[in-house]
Amino acid sequence: MSLDTTHSQNVDSRSVRGGPFTWRRVRPATNPRPTPAMERQPNVLSKIYDLVTSNKIDDAMDLLYDVVDELLSAHSFPICERMLTNIDLGRLNADLLIGVLSITLPAKSVLPARAQLLQRVEEQLARSLPPTQIAELLHGLR
Repeated sequence: MSLDTTHSQNVDSRSVRGGPFTWRRVRPATNPRPTPAMERQPNVLSKIYDLVTSNKIDDAMDLLYDVVDELLSAHSFPICERMLTNIDLGRLNADLLIGVLSITLPAKSVLPARAQLLQRVEEQLARSLPPTQIAELLHGLR
């Protein structure tokens, strides 16, 4: 599975292993393509929070993956950066915290906010999990 199969000029030939998938690295595009995710991005986080509150974790994860994948595929990195910066980690469970790190792993070189997010996720997880379990969860996501 690759982030971008239609715009190979923006995909590096090196691969990244992330869980069960191999992702191709993404280089920044000069002109991001507009997508529906760009239009609904301001409401996405509130929809994800609502789904979590309603205990619809799978639906929240699906929405998160769909929107972030669409943004990354369209090379809409500034919008994805804003989303990563604005996530209220206290409103997500551990599965979603790991999910956002997983879906953004292939683009970490073009998402500087991801490094800050990783640190924030570690701090959030430390509130409820032992260090050994945190290390296991974050293995391969740095």
